[in-house]
Amino acid sequence: MREQSTLDTLLHNWIFHWVHLGVCDCI
Repeated sequence: MREQSTLDTLLHNWIFHWVHLGVCDCI
């Protein structure tokens, strides 16, 4: 379960990173 939690965290950070880039790109 620990690996799954780490994977979810990495996925969340990856999505947040791209969303942040998208917002900056729009501005």
